[in-house]
Amino acid sequence: MIIVRRSVRRTPVNVQREMERVFHSWVPLSTTLQTAPAKGAWRPALEVLESDGDYLITAELAGIDERSIDVTIDGDVLTIAGVRPGQRENSLCSYREAGINYGAFSAEVFIPGSLQIDDASASYLNGMLRIRIPKIAPVQSVPRRIALTSSTIEPDTGDEREI
Repeated sequence: MIIVRRSVRRTPVNVQREMERVFHSWVPLSTTLQTAPAKGAWRPALEVLESDGDYLITAELAGIDERSIDVTIDGDVLTIAGVRPGQRENSLCSYREAGINYGAFSAEVFIPGSLQIDDASASYLNGMLRIRIPKIAPVQSVPRRIALTSSTIEPDTGDEREI
C-alpha cells in the first residue's frame, strides 16, 4: 500500500478563509453587520469598495443565471439573493474535495451614508455581479456674515421675576 500525503498550500489567504469559515459556523452574526444566511443557504464571495463618489460591490456568482439573482436595497442594507441550480451527485462516487455551493444564497451588506438609490446600477458578466451605488454629494456650506444691529431693549435687572 502506498500512502500519498497531500498538503494544502498554506498561504495567508487560505488560512484567513479557513478561519472565517470556522468562525462563521460558530457565530451567526459577524461584527461587520453581515447577517448569516438562512440554514442551507450559502454566502457568495464579495468585495465592497468605497470611493469619494460611490460604492462598488462585486459578487462572484459563477454558473448562475442572471434571472435568478435578486438585488434589493432597503434603507442602508443591500441584499443579494438567488439560487444556483443543481446539487452534488454522490450516489456512485465519493468526493475527494467539494468547494462549489449549490442552492439558495444570500448576502446582506451594510452601506452607511446617504445614497442615490434611484441612480444605482447593476451588471452581470462572466459570473461577476457589479453593483454601483452613487453617494449623495455633501452640501457645500458657504460662510455668511451676520450683521449686528444695536438694540433698544433695556437690560433686565433681575429684580422683578414672575414664577
